[in-house]
Amino acid sequence: MKRVIINFKSKGIFFIKEQKGWKKNTIREVEMEDFRFDFLMEMCKNGPAVNDYIEITSVENPKIKFIRKISDVSLWNGLFIISW
Repeated sequence: MKRVIINFKSKGIFFIKEQKGWKKNTIREVEMEDFRFDFLMEMCKNGPAVNDYIEITSVENPKIKFIRKISDVSLWNGLFIISW
């Protein structure tokens, strides 16, 4: 089964907390013209598949990134909450 990776960027203290596992989610405002949000909507309806992952890249240093398996995607007030 092919691994699916969706990429987002994060910065500052948020990136550090996410990378270290102190904050095990990220929140993104819905942008309907962005294909990634179609993917997130499917996961919100059906749950993430066993091969769905998120890659978070540091805004300050794009060479620093990490990958986590997505455990849940929720939609609340126009915001996607992506948990791992």
